[in-house]
Formats: sequence, structure tokens, C-alpha cells
Amino acid sequence: MDEKELERRVAQMTDEEQALFKQAIYRLAMCFGEDAWSAVLVVRGHLIGDMSEVIQFNCNDMTTSEILHGTTEYMDFLNTLDAPPKENFN
Repeated sequence: MDEKELERRVAQMTDEEQALFKQAIYRLAMCFGEDAWSAVLVVRGHLIGDMSEVIQFNCNDMTTSEILHGTTEYMDFLNTLDAPPKENFN
């Protein structure tokens, strides 16, 4: 993607999408320099099939694994937060 394509895509975003994009860029920028954060970006949709690309920012494979594991647990928690008790499935 060249600079013109990026500008075109940003121009087509809604205000809400632009705000989210700015927050994402801010967080990625914090992964560089002094007191840098760590981040993992998972991208799906541009590779063949259902494969995802994992991009690491200021972290090694072990830290990436820890981040993804914690994220999986968090998403499982969110997705089952309002689930009925398993006794109701009998």
C-alpha cells in the first residue's frame, strides 16, 4: 500500500473509524523508544484461506504467546459472561 492508498482509505473512514484508527496508531507508536510497550497484531483476511498473520511489536515469541494466551482467556470470559448456567442445558 502506498501513501495515496492509505490517504484514500483514511478519507473514506467514518469519524468513529478514524478515532479508532488514531488510537491503534498511538498504541503501536508506544511500542518503540523509551519505556516501550509490547503489542501483538493479528491480521486476518489477506492470506490464503483462514490463516492469520501475527505481527510482533517489541516482544519475542514467548511474550507473544503469553499475550495471545491472556487475550484468549479474556475473550472466553467476555463471551460467556451472560451465558446461562450449564445446569440449564440438561
